[in-house]
Amino acid sequence: MNRDGLQQILEEANAIAAAGENGSRPWHIVLVLAIGAWLSALPLLLPFFLALNGLDAGHAANAGIGVLTIAAAVACLRRRQLPILLEQAAFPVLLSGGTVLAYSLYHLVEGRFAFFLMAATAAVVAAALPQSWLRSIFGAACAALLVPALLEPKASLGDRNLQLWLALHFIAATWLGARLAARNPRWGVALDPFLAGWLAFTLSAFAYWAGPAMLGPPLDFGPAGLAVRELQPLTCGISAACTIAAMAILVRALPAVRQWWCLGIALTIAAFTCFLPAIGIVFLLLAICVADGRYRLAAACGIAAAWITSSAYYDLSLPLAHKAALFALAGALLLAFCLVPLRRRVRLAQAVAMPQEAHIGLVHAGLAVSGIAALAIANTVVVRNEGLIASGPVVYVALSPRDPRSLMQGDYMQLAVSLPRDEQPGEAYDTVYAIGQLGPDKVLRLERYQHDGKAPGNGEVLVKLERDGWRWKLATDAWFFKEGAARKYEKARYGEYRVAPSGRALLVGLRGPDLEPL
Repeated sequence: MNRDGLQQILEEANAIAAAGENGSRPWHIVLVLAIGAWLSALPLLLPFFLALNGLDAGHAANAGIGVLTIAAAVACLRRRQLPILLEQAAFPVLLSGGTVLAYSLYHLVEGRFAFFLMAATAAVVAAALPQSWLRSIFGAACAALLVPALLEPKASLGDRNLQLWLALHFIAATWLGARLAARNPRWGVALDPFLAGWLAFTLSAFAYWAGPAMLGPPLDFGPAGLAVRELQPLTCGISAACTIAAMAILVRALPAVRQWWCLGIALTIAAFTCFLPAIGIVFLLLAICVADGRYRLAAACGIAAAWITSSAYYDLSLPLAHKAALFALAGALLLAFCLVPLRRRVRLAQAVAMPQEAHIGLVHAGLAVSGIAALAIANTVVVRNEGLIASGPVVYVALSPRDPRSLMQGDYMQLAVSLPRDEQPGEAYDTVYAIGQLGPDKVLRLERYQHDGKAPGNGEVLVKLERDGWRWKLATDAWFFKEGAARKYEKARYGEYRVAPSGRALLVGLRGPDLEPL
């Protein structure tokens, strides 16, 4: 270790000691006391809100009350030797003051400026609080409040989706700049928890923008995450540039990756990220966390990157077959480059008889096999769905009328399939099927529910329903298309499905009143 590195470690240790942070409390005891304190504080806050509502003093006066409440909670939390129960009870008071202030500001000033003021308030409160966990919470809140402050409220769905992408990159760039300032030990102790919360929100927001993961739970991400995204040169270029910058940072920080085959891996990943506009900046955040030794934050970045990569399955910018070929090509190139050091280590182990080197080679082989297995799972799902689309039997299911205001929304339309009129099964059932009669025109009229996969009778078809919160749906409740094609699908009266023998259904198209293709 050089003298500069040792001096930096000593400065960080002195700064942490000066902060006087007490981290000796077991987390489970803190959690139990926190729950008890919050449950005790919430009933006491109810008269506070009722009094505000009864006074009807106006939004300006309520904003002043919110500021005073925040100041009182901060003053309480800044006391030395504060009992943990009182510390946890002050947190709901702090949130209540922030809620009153946010509501008042929203009615006093223009919406975007109100969010900006609340973000600034969150930053000031975080700077005034000595508790690291509170700084992390307000760091995430500050980043979350900045996002609506950067968005144009009257933009169309496609423009808003791009604006959200740009706003999140601005949030990430702000974190990068603050991360440089946090390398100063005097600033780092105070900024680290705040930036950890900021980064946690940023990663979650990018995962939301990317959409649901292929192997993740069926969460409702809304149109912001599932809208059709054209592969724009701007998003592709920035994503690839961020990935290349991430590789450069890792090369500088880790001498072990200064190999020619690592350059091949970097170029392969950079080319792959052109098709995932949200992942390039996440790789850059991951590289900086690794270079700074923040391995827990790096693990969070890795989870977000894995989610975004898996979300490519639902991205409608490319057909499934093209995406399968892209994943297969990227996996083959990565495998080829990863085998280079593996072969070197195996030859070295054989030449000098070093079993530990062979063991390291086996570790690399295990990593390579794991990568191949992940790609195999992704491509298996793609190939299975492509096979069902190509050769599965076709059925048409009638669409129920919907409110016209919710029918067409930007570049997607909500669907309501005509399910059996019986009362829908409750949440007690994990698997639900619908049985229907198939007419000569291949129109399937769903008549009843079934709770097992028992084979249907003659002329009947069994389809598996998917849970969507408290209700059930057939395959999906939305149809996505390119912007400008809304008129084309306004006449949709039937959904075209391909049904597997197991009952699994895929929506492949929409049909008009006379079953004509749209």
